[in-house]
Amino acid sequence: MLMGGSTNTLDSKGRLVIPVKWRADLTDHIIILYGFGSSEEEHFLQLMSRERFLDITREMDNLHPTDTTFIKAMRFILPNAEELTPDKQGRVLIPQKLLKYAQINGEVFLSGMSNRIEIWDPELYRQACDKYDLSAFNKDMIALADKSRQGGLK
Repeated sequence: MLMGGSTNTLDSKGRLVIPVKWRADLTDHIIILYGFGSSEEEHFLQLMSRERFLDITREMDNLHPTDTTFIKAMRFILPNAEELTPDKQGRVLIPQKLLKYAQINGEVFLSGMSNRIEIWDPELYRQACDKYDLSAFNKDMIALADKSRQGGLK
């Protein structure tokens, strides 16, 4: 399970060292893509195993081809996703277009999110967290419990 947080710095080539504590939970083939934020202001990236990414795309493939909401989402996700293979030091090269999207210039905050890692500019991460208080957390946990009781969680 990917959990915890880590601050790291990209090298001059845009390579990120994946923390040792998370390497065993990822594979040799990692997908990087835009983050799925809860608002338009949240610009971050996600790293996940190829297997997890395939699970997501299979679910999308099962949607009706005339569902324009998901067609638009696929047009955004798939052309901007990249497969990465870590080198012997656990480094992956993050494409420049993704770094630009996430407004990352050097330092990053990595957040373990169970089956994926979010990659943030540290200041943008702090701003996103500042908008989320205990009241919002409690409301979300109640909604999550309701969804779980209804069998809506996978």
